[in-house]
Amino acid sequence: MRHELPDIVHTAMEGFTDLPIEPIVRLADEVRLEADTAEAVSAATITVLHNVRRHAGPAASVILHADYDAAEMEWELTIRDDGVGFEPSSTPPGYGLSQIAGKALEEHHVSSHLHSERGIGTTVTFRGRYPR
Repeated sequence: MRHELPDIVHTAMEGFTDLPIEPIVRLADEVRLEADTAEAVSAATITVLHNVRRHAGPAASVILHADYDAAEMEWELTIRDDGVGFEPSSTPPGYGLSQIAGKALEEHHVSSHLHSERGIGTTVTFRGRYPR
């Protein structure tokens, strides 16, 4: 697997041709991740897409947006759907989001944040340092 963030995203999307995914990842063309971090980001992205498939309902759109901020030396990957959403305070994250998209990423110094609103959709954001 190549370790550029856009390649990681495109590879993770391959098993989800049933979802209406729009990747917007060219803004992160220069972001290259270490192999173990790339693997963790890929696994977390796949986990989030499985959750979209299973829980979002007939999502009209799924957007994967990757970007980086050279001044802050940070990259960001956002996965957003406009599905049914949920109330995070009354629905704790399951194993996939808490362990794979949360704790596994933390081991590679990548943060994750989940935001969801019932009737609006869900956004999961991964953020990490951009190694030069």
